Amino acid sequence: SWSSDALILTGLASEQCRELELVKNNVLYRQSLSSMLPVLVLDPQKEEMVLDFCAAPGSKTTQMSALMENQGEIVAVEAIRPRFYKLKSVCELLGAINVSCKLTDARRFRSFELFDKVLVDAPCSSESRFKTDDPKSVGYWSPRKIKEMVQKQRGLLLSASRFLKSGGTLVYSTCTFAPEENEGVLDWVLRKSEGQLELAPAAIEGIKSYPAIHEWEGKSYAPEVE
Repeated sequence: SWSSDALILTGLASEQCRELELVKNNVLYRQSLSSMLPVLVLDPQKEEMVLDFCAAPGSKTTQMSALMENQGEIVAVEAIRPRFYKLKSVCELLGAINVSCKLTDARRFRSFELFDKVLVDAPCSSESRFKTDDPKSVGYWSPRKIKEMVQKQRGLLLSASRFLKSGGTLVYSTCTFAPEENEGVLDWVLRKSEGQLELAPAAIEGIKSYPAIHEWEGKSYAPEVE
């Protein structure tokens, strides 16, 4: 109901979806519903320049390209070489010709251009992917992992903000619940930007949300984080 581009196929296993002709011919792309939300919040337009950090494997990149009707320009940045080639492959298969892919650490990205829209779909501790019946899904997790991710997320978000046009929109998204990686990162970048950035609501009609946390482990967050 909240996206005319999203189709839910029922009664099919994942393996069966892969065998559908529309999927094999790259007309449809398999993407989780939650993965589509950051791009819908960003709302890229066909005349705009868009910067996409941590872009692989390319689901959000090509989603943006489709919304922009393959016009404007998307610069998709990925640091990990195998994932970078996956990103390029997905863009080519889906015919996303308004995308240029860059192999570099987004924290060291350089450009003479400023962008209308920026997406930072950050690497994170992936707590929303935990499965109670799959020990491997939580095997890598630790409080230390959260701290490691926070440092990376801060660097990515700060770098991204430097390429945003005045009045432009930057969307920061994770697939984790850890306040340190969500409310905490937003609180940090607000203070770091010294008034250059301001937070805006990101509600989508028909999507449920839960309230922001104002304090976590003795640390208070700015009221704007709500």
